[in-house]
Amino acid sequence: MPASIFLICAASVALAAGPTITVWYGLNQSFGQLGNPQTAINILGNVSDPNGIQSLSYTLNGGSSVTLSRGPDTRRLLQPGDFNIDINTDDLINGSNTVLITATNTLNETTTQTVTVQYTAGNIWPGSYTVDWSSASSIQSVAQVVDGHWTLTDSTVRPTYLGYDRLIALGDRLWTDYEVTVPIIFYNIDTVGGFGNPSNGPGVGLLFRWTGHTDTPLAGWQPKSGYLPLGAIAWYHWDWIDPNVPPRFELLGNGLSSLGDAGSILSSNVWYYFKMRVETVSGVGGLYKVKVWPVGQSEPANWTLQGQQSLSDPQHGSVLLLSHHVDAEFGNVTITPLAPPLPVQLASFTAHVQPDNSVRLDWTTLSEINNYGFEVQKSRERTNNFITIPNSFIPGHGTTLEPHFYTFLDGITSPGIWYYRLKQIDLDGTLHYSDPIEVAVLTSVSESRTPFTFSLQQNYPNPFNPSTTIGFSIRDVGFVSLRVYDILGREVARLVESYMQPGSYSVRFDAENLPSGAYVYRLNAGGDSRSRRMMLVR
Repeated sequence: MPASIFLICAASVALAAGPTITVWYGLNQSFGQLGNPQTAINILGNVSDPNGIQSLSYTLNGGSSVTLSRGPDTRRLLQPGDFNIDINTDDLINGSNTVLITATNTLNETTTQTVTVQYTAGNIWPGSYTVDWSSASSIQSVAQVVDGHWTLTDSTVRPTYLGYDRLIALGDRLWTDYEVTVPIIFYNIDTVGGFGNPSNGPGVGLLFRWTGHTDTPLAGWQPKSGYLPLGAIAWYHWDWIDPNVPPRFELLGNGLSSLGDAGSILSSNVWYYFKMRVETVSGVGGLYKVKVWPVGQSEPANWTLQGQQSLSDPQHGSVLLLSHHVDAEFGNVTITPLAPPLPVQLASFTAHVQPDNSVRLDWTTLSEINNYGFEVQKSRERTNNFITIPNSFIPGHGTTLEPHFYTFLDGITSPGIWYYRLKQIDLDGTLHYSDPIEVAVLTSVSESRTPFTFSLQQNYPNPFNPSTTIGFSIRDVGFVSLRVYDILGREVARLVESYMQPGSYSVRFDAENLPSGAYVYRLNAGGDSRSRRMMLVR
């Protein structure tokens, strides 16, 4: 299909005098009806006037005026007059929103255009999801366009113009582990704008664990033009500078670090299946795998490339169809969840015996989905007879991607060994329970006031499968690190990385996704260091 033949569908207004404002995806747009693939919505279009544009701005629901940048800007805004209104979903009303766009030309003639945005809050994109472009009434009804003008053909989507990061988002920013399969064909590349800084070579493929544009590594742009952090990119990528260098199939991690290179394995004008997945390795991070093969041939058994990311890289996010200075078409998309999303991602859960023999419980969540709140339970036994501590309910934060810290003080604790666990309650009443942690309450108040010593206990149980508890104590306030390593010395988990008060603590280590074998855990605090070995037996 020639790249120059397209039908552009848009809504525009042209008055007798004044600029022409064209809104590409209509004057009535809906977001959130499936879920939120990123932190912002994008209203895209173009403004033009033969006399030149003096200013362009918008207001949301009658609020303050926000100045809009106009293309070209070498990045997200491709052609003269292109604009991208990026509005954070937190700023939208659940329901009907009014976006008023105002353009003024150099003769001080003004045109306005109203876009109605219907926003539905609280939805989470279905984990099992398929896009059949031939039955879609519009791109926005089944996906969310992030950048560029795209054309919906009989059975594919295709960027209308070749430019920097033409993007379509699918899925939810709360997604963690999933697999995507989509056929892709590429025809031509942009030899004018695709090479050199800032584009650094055309490419086409998929981007995983996306949550939205940021100010990293570019701050202060409108629309936001930072692309980090990201999970991973699997794409066919041309050289940064020289269009004569053969392209290569690459897997890039956060920060665009290389996770693998399969060489020049694809050809233009040929349909290929791209299959990419991400699976979380407990205590380590996302493991990314990708394979490509020609449509019509059998799927290969082995992955073309794979690479491991760390816990400091994104642990959740949606998927992007990515066409960067490439004339390409994307076929029907199939998305399969690899694991149901956890209602609460618990980063840590610790117990600290106070000088008066009360027990302070601290826990941190990385993200929460429909979390009504927590109750604290305790028992003398590790697995049975847990009772809810009266008045221990602590409200949750509903659905959030931000870390949150919780604390509860159990003021009535008799001496001996106690086990604590969290009872997490969803908004619909569904219950979930954390693994228990162990804490030793001393036999007298005077004994508990004895200064703490630096110690690292043997994990229990040991051997274990798949989780175990590690106890330790520190004598001085300061930064504490508790990490786990395999027998080759490679770090596999960080259990504690924070400033802590003197006291005794207990943390849970889950090795669900680690292989059987010996592991070493090491405690560092205030210049002291101690290590012990433990054995995971499947």
